[in-house]
Formats: sequence, structure tokens, C-alpha cells
Amino acid sequence: AGVLAAIVVFPIGALLLLVPLVPRLLADCYLQVGPRYLLCGDTIVYYGNVRRMALSRSRGTLELFGAEGSVLRLERDKFPTNARKPDKITRNKATKFEKVSARIVEHVRKAAPATPLEES
Repeated sequence: AGVLAAIVVFPIGALLLLVPLVPRLLADCYLQVGPRYLLCGDTIVYYGNVRRMALSRSRGTLELFGAEGSVLRLERDKFPTNARKPDKITRNKATKFEKVSARIVEHVRKAAPATPLEES
């Protein structure tokens, strides 16, 4: 009876384990900020390899440049939010962008203190 119950219940349990993975796999690009590098989709950027940063608060972009050119561009409008009202959506995206961009700039400055930051 125990073996039969394990066979019957296990497939349902296995499906329940896959449910949280579906949104993660279907997401276009997710951002993970670590202490020495950041991941965005298939792109990995080591903070020590960043040669120049360009932050535009008016346009809502942060660009990281390496030796070959542009490595990564973060855009304020791409940040997710659960808000429904337009003013809250704008405010939440701006807040998230400011936090993440400040953390990235801080990490790059720690790894490579001579990296210039162009702000506009």
C-alpha cells in the first residue's frame, strides 16, 4: 500500500515542485546583483572588468562599458512592479532602478576605484 501510494502521489508532488520554476524560465531577463559580478539573462558582468559607466537619471538608464564597448544597459522601464495605478507604477520602477543602480555603481567602485561615472 505504501509503495502504491508513493507511485500515485509522487507525480503530483513532482508537478508541484515545477510550478515555481515556470515563471522563472519564462521570464525574458532577470537581474541578480552579486558582490563581484551581476547576471542579467545570459550576460555576466564582472565589476572589475567595467571600464566606464554612464548613468542617465532623466532617461532612466545605466550603461556599463567594458574594453570592447557596451556590456550591459539597464533601463528603468524594464523593472517589474505589482502596482496597478500609473503613478505608483512609475514611482516603484524609479525607486527600484535607483536602488539597483546605486548598488551596482558601489560594487564597481569597490572592484575598480578608477572607473569613471558619467552622469546626466
